Amino acid sequence: MDAKLEMGTQNHQTQTPSSEPPDISIQTVDDLARSETKSISSPIGSSCQHSILYQRTDAATSPAKSRASPNTSTSPTGNLFSADVQSTTPVQSPSTLLLEMSDTEMRHIPNLSEVVYIGLCRDIVTPTEVRIRRDVEDTEEVVMMPLRIIIGYNRMRNGSHREGFRLLTSDNDSMLWLPDHKVICDQSQISLYRIPQHTVILMECEDLPPGYTNLKLMTTSLNRTVDASCISTNNGIYISSFLFRTQCLGFQQARSTYSRFSARHGPCATYNFMGLDIDHAYCFRSLHWPDVAFPWIQRCHLKHWPQDSILSFIIKEGCHIVPISSEPENSETGIDWRISFSGAELKLVYSMNHCQFLCYGILKIFFKGGYYCR
Repeated sequence: MDAKLEMGTQNHQTQTPSSEPPDISIQTVDDLARSETKSISSPIGSSCQHSILYQRTDAATSPAKSRASPNTSTSPTGNLFSADVQSTTPVQSPSTLLLEMSDTEMRHIPNLSEVVYIGLCRDIVTPTEVRIRRDVEDTEEVVMMPLRIIIGYNRMRNGSHREGFRLLTSDNDSMLWLPDHKVICDQSQISLYRIPQHTVILMECEDLPPGYTNLKLMTTSLNRTVDASCISTNNGIYISSFLFRTQCLGFQQARSTYSRFSARHGPCATYNFMGLDIDHAYCFRSLHWPDVAFPWIQRCHLKHWPQDSILSFIIKEGCHIVPISSEPENSETGIDWRISFSGAELKLVYSMNHCQFLCYGILKIFFKGGYYCR
């Protein structure tokens, strides 16, 4: 009886589970994508059946876990990225953990490119989030179109917010222009517009740095802001970028309560709304492609990027002319304007696949010195 009781006690001890929780050191890419990146489909491979080591555990803080049992599966790099079920340590993203690893440790990770892709999608933006954000922005543009017609200004949103980012340094910019003021690149194009319904402005790029132009008023403008910004010279009447920017800043400050503290920021009038800096750039729109930008079209044909349909759309949309001079910042004598291709930039960003878009986002972080946020 004592022998049987002792044997039963031993059997009970062998069947009792260990009090220490088991280590789960492997998490598949599919599980990681569903739980952390909302079902991201990796463009690197359609089937992601390879194991990815996810979370680094500190063996020094847990000596018992560093002694792996014979039945415990360990990673080739000493339990790198292993995840404890009951660990209270916050789970770090793969991209953050990769920055802490050495080259030797990285060589033992299978499909490292997939780890980086999933980590960047989680930390910066996923394809679904980009699509939703862009759809919301595009829908808002269509809905607000009747109101802008009544106000008398057309508007185009650009910047990182319109592209789909939500970085700490993301800018929320808008370009506003008078729809009845038409900017041409050659005098022969004046016949394309109706006068006096349209005010025609001629671009003159001679004797100016590349990317800058003077705006010569060819017909009378009925807009008070434009009329107050004109100066007379021996060659005709020109619109001063400094005077136009000053007039638009006053208009912005008197426009509403939250924008009355607007300040100058380059060619824009900037104000803060609910902790977000918003830039309004009052400018002119040209539906013609300037001569100074024709070499870019040749490079596009040579490099076969972007696609011909996208390139044709960009050329058709033309450019904007923003009130910033090549003269020093506080100069009141500069009358030249800068040619802006923000619309073309936005179209090029929209044409990127998600891997290219993530690389573009990393460059933004490096350039502006800001980090990402969700």
